[in-house]
Amino acid sequence: MSTNGYVKFSNGLIFQWAKYTRDDPYPFKFPIPFPNACFGVYSGNISNPNGEMNYYVTWQDKTSFQVHVDEDGMDEIRVIAVGY
Repeated sequence: MSTNGYVKFSNGLIFQWAKYTRDDPYPFKFPIPFPNACFGVYSGNISNPNGEMNYYVTWQDKTSFQVHVDEDGMDEIRVIAVGY
């Protein structure tokens, strides 16, 4: 499996996973656009050289999403997105 990818099931459900860094274009784009809708974006890991931080997804659409981070220093974030 690659760092970024997706699987599309026969019923149309799509799972996507990806890793983004602070150097990636923002807002973060999904590996592929969801044809109809994104149900949600869930973070599995966020790293910061300064330790713990608060963060949350502020919006998502069929092609991308945005994350709010309470402090500077995000190195990377890993996400899973679900849609159809």
